[in-house]
Amino acid sequence: MPIDGRRTKRMSHIIGIDIGKDKIHISTPTPDEPPKQWVVHVIDMKDPNWWHDLIGHVSHNALVAAEATGYHWFAPIARVLIDNRAANIWYVDGRTTRQVRNVNISKHKTDNMDARALTLIAQRLAGGQAQAGCYPFNLEELTQVNHLRLLVNAHRRSIKQVTRRKNQLRALAHSVWPLLSQRLPTWRTCLTYNCVSPAQIHWLAENMETKMDGRRRRHIANLASLMPPIDADPVIETQSINIDAALRIAESETKDIESEITELLNAQFPIIANRWRTIPASSDIFIAALLVATYGKPDEFERDNFVAAVGAAPLWRSSGKQHKTKPRKTGYRPAVDALHLWTLLLLNSKQPENPVRNYYKAGQRRKLPAARNKLARLLWSVAQSEEGYIYKKTEKEIKNETDRT
Repeated sequence: MPIDGRRTKRMSHIIGIDIGKDKIHISTPTPDEPPKQWVVHVIDMKDPNWWHDLIGHVSHNALVAAEATGYHWFAPIARVLIDNRAANIWYVDGRTTRQVRNVNISKHKTDNMDARALTLIAQRLAGGQAQAGCYPFNLEELTQVNHLRLLVNAHRRSIKQVTRRKNQLRALAHSVWPLLSQRLPTWRTCLTYNCVSPAQIHWLAENMETKMDGRRRRHIANLASLMPPIDADPVIETQSINIDAALRIAESETKDIESEITELLNAQFPIIANRWRTIPASSDIFIAALLVATYGKPDEFERDNFVAAVGAAPLWRSSGKQHKTKPRKTGYRPAVDALHLWTLLLLNSKQPENPVRNYYKAGQRRKLPAARNKLARLLWSVAQSEEGYIYKKTEKEIKNETDRT
């Protein structure tokens, strides 16, 4: 039912949809009325017949503008619109929606106002007017991106599980003998032979299998020589063996997920993945997270939109003559973390010379967020280039090096 009380129901070729968890707001343009007064219909997603109401407002081959939201919220709506109405759907960046709403409708953010702003954007797109921050929607491509998202999220959980188990094992090792927590890899080798306590490790050092790798045998013998042959609490011994087994399972799952991510990148996103792999310190996990944050199409983003999508756009604060920035806390969290870790790796002196490290060193007052922003801009640039990453020093970098020397 329209929120303004009008019960007339008609199909439209121009639709704006604001999607929520339980409700969706649909707006259609009304002739001879300003956008602020356009009709908005609210559909309750808890109603089993919600999809009937939805297609009742949308004509065949309609142009639909929807704000970019989570796959799980939008996928069923997209399937209904495509299968029943062959709709032409466009994804709209949140910043674009906000800008159009503030300028043309209202500065007050509500679901109704957002729906009207999206309708105005759809109207402009239907008229052939270029609109920044709008991207054609492809359900198959979004499904692949969601598959990648699920793998990235699973990898994130798996890494946390590995870290948790490893910390537990390290604590148990210290309770048996402090040196064991410092030589955790060697102690874990002993655990595979059910040898936990220093006394058991002494026995293992004296009765090691000849088939065991020579390097491991030396490490075990060295570890045994540094400890007295004492026993440990039987409960601790059992717990240590069980946690080590759980840790090995978690590590195996992590490797399997990483292999799946690499396979999916090579199959569905080979062009961008191969371009980003040319950047030093690259990782398929980093690349996958950044692709998810940009819906698998980073090369179609405007630079500022890309930087914002990966969480590297700073928040500006201006007061009089003071202009300050602070890091932004929004964005797809795995992508934000991936960008942060990638930046730290590039700043390491062991990595080849790169523009991120040079940029960081050139500015005396530059901080890590500025380096992250530089990497985000570099990633966007490489995504546009068929040649991938090619580092050439700029005249400014050469001048800065000369000044430092």
